[in-house]
Amino acid sequence: MKKLFLFFIMIFALNASMLDFSYLKKAKEAYEKGDFDKAITSYQKIEKPNDEVRFNLADSYYKKGKYQKAAELYKSIEDKKLQFKK
Repeated sequence: MKKLFLFFIMIFALNASMLDFSYLKKAKEAYEKGDFDKAITSYQKIEKPNDEVRFNLADSYYKKGKYQKAAELYKSIEDKKLQFKK
């Protein structure tokens, strides 16, 4: 019973990361096409966004003219290479 439970937990975790990969791919494609609304929607669906995802989401908001939201996201980035320069 315990092994079956662990198996289902592993399958669920794998499925969640595959969904994130799909959302990331859709977001990047939308961004490259200039469809920033779709990019924002796809980036927001990623369950555990890393700094790169937050940066790209912030950039999408910036391109839509939503500067306050973009600034908030830029400030949440911890990776020094991706941080917004003042």
